[in-house]
Amino acid sequence: MFLITPRPLPEESLSSWRQRLGMANGFRLFPLAPGELRRSDPDVAPSDSTLEWISKTHGVTVEKLSQMTASGKFGTTQGKSVRGSRRWIVSMQYSRIKNRRFGLPYCPVCLLEDATPYFRLHWRRSLHSHCARHGVLYKDVCFKCGTATWPGLCVSSSAYQTSWSAPHTCCTCGVDLRDAPPGEKVDAPQHIPSTLAADEFISLSKELAVSAKSYGDAVWMVCQIFLRVRSARLVALHHDNLAPLISELHSQPSRSVVELPIRLRHMLTTEVHSLFVQWPRRLADFCAAARISAEHFSQDRKDCPGWFEDFVREHLCIQIRGISVDQVVTACESLNDAGLPVSKASVSRLLGFSYSNAIDSVLGQRSRATLAETMQFFDELLSWTEVAQIRRSSTEIRLRDALILLLSISGGVPAFEIATWSKSKYVVAVEAAKGLADVHNVAAVRCLVLIEQLLGRYERFRRLGRPGSDEENESEYFVGFRGTSVPQRSLQRTISIAMTPLDPRLVRSISAFKL
Repeated sequence: MFLITPRPLPEESLSSWRQRLGMANGFRLFPLAPGELRRSDPDVAPSDSTLEWISKTHGVTVEKLSQMTASGKFGTTQGKSVRGSRRWIVSMQYSRIKNRRFGLPYCPVCLLEDATPYFRLHWRRSLHSHCARHGVLYKDVCFKCGTATWPGLCVSSSAYQTSWSAPHTCCTCGVDLRDAPPGEKVDAPQHIPSTLAADEFISLSKELAVSAKSYGDAVWMVCQIFLRVRSARLVALHHDNLAPLISELHSQPSRSVVELPIRLRHMLTTEVHSLFVQWPRRLADFCAAARISAEHFSQDRKDCPGWFEDFVREHLCIQIRGISVDQVVTACESLNDAGLPVSKASVSRLLGFSYSNAIDSVLGQRSRATLAETMQFFDELLSWTEVAQIRRSSTEIRLRDALILLLSISGGVPAFEIATWSKSKYVVAVEAAKGLADVHNVAAVRCLVLIEQLLGRYERFRRLGRPGSDEENESEYFVGFRGTSVPQRSLQRTISIAMTPLDPRLVRSISAFKL
């Protein structure tokens, strides 16, 4: 871990400084290597130039310095989650955010026993919240003033520019963290040793031994089940003894494992570690009782270890055959009667399965409208243009959007392309559509009638606002407000409004009304 110095020490004091510190803390944050910027965590991602500079300055090999960092000792355990936050490593968070809730964890008993106090690398591992040596919870704030421990406040460099500040000293009140009372005593036999390197192995059963890194990934994924709202609700519903824990977890401002208070993080990881005992029966029984399926792990499956992926596929992929359309319809009616939203997810939960062709056929998204829906869409477009507007330009914009959409349906040309047509081009296109129209295609005939009707109204508005000329035949005929190009969002808004009374499963796109 890092120590902070106000500035480079004079050459004559380097030897005594190295002897006094023993380089036990890895390397220092201040001073920075020449040309370096403080934009990353050097414990997680040390740059080659920084390592080489420290090696040359203090006479320690680059290989040894690398092993003093989290990335060197724990390998790839610094990987990021979907949101970008650290999964395993408690962040140094070099930011100017004031009043941080927590800093880097520490054990005051360990600091007291050190000849030269230093922050251990494994204290930064978020899945470990207690000292295995002394059996007490870590602390992450000053016991006197409540300030986050100083490595998390390294950006406040002014506190260290005039005097030396040791890592076991609070940068705000100056109290010695070694005088802190020991943390709460805990009994956590399920937890694996916090000092394990990423490539060391853990035996889950007689047949299965996994790396500490992959085990940590699996533990983190199961922790997410308790932290995500949907899965946590199922766990609390079917495991009454865990309801208080889940309620407390969801009362926190942030439900990231890393940012949970030490005590709460310990309670969560202890519970999750216990699910990996008697692998895989206990975790499989827990998920079955809470109706946790493979879909609840879907957000993290891309980073799922192979052995845990096998477990998910074997025990959590719930597939029930024989679900009928009538059962899905009945479930939809039950949800409607209860005033609950009807969706694929809600029907799946009600019927107790994760996938069925029947639910796709009833509730799956539709890409094509029926003839009745197409005719209703035309009627809604017409009604949209006939609503009285205060401004003349508002009515003109509604007519313009409806015309572009109808021309797109009639000719099969993208709406954004029609929006750039000149008057002469749209006249040719309309005449071509009339020549190809099938009198037996009711929707096509209705579309052409509407185009002629709306074009007449649109032309009258154009003559009122912009007197015609021969040049207009070659300029853009459909223009936006104050002569700008037609915005795509205006067309999409018109589509959405005209499709409001239609089936919500129908895709909200002009492609649904292809003639």
